[in-house]
Amino acid sequence: MTESVAAMRSLVVERVMPHPPEKIWRALTQAPLIEEWLMQNDFQPIVGHRFNFRAAPIHGWNGVTDCEVLEIIPCRRLVYSWNASGGRGLAAHPGKARGSGREILTTSLAFSASRFRRRASRLSAPAE
Repeated sequence: MTESVAAMRSLVVERVMPHPPEKIWRALTQAPLIEEWLMQNDFQPIVGHRFNFRAAPIHGWNGVTDCEVLEIIPCRRLVYSWNASGGRGLAAHPGKARGSGREILTTSLAFSASRFRRRASRLSAPAE
């Protein structure tokens, strides 16, 4: 990624999952399981692996998101870059054990600041 961290904006979502870390890790790192909750893909949990998420194209998006695995710490952290129709960012999925077999899953999505502003302005515009 060529854009500086200062030029990025982030969206962070934390969610308590009623599952052990190993089960959540499988859902994040096994291609058939990722497809069940997200999109078709050719993900492999190997640093440097380039992969795609694929879905039906829609206006403004060709249906393909190009990604690369940047960091993996099994059952603790997964980071990959993504690029979809000119939008670029990072996705990070760090987990924190919470006890009682529950896991806090934090998803951080970083976007280019200019694209973030354009998307946000579309979402906040009054309906026509």
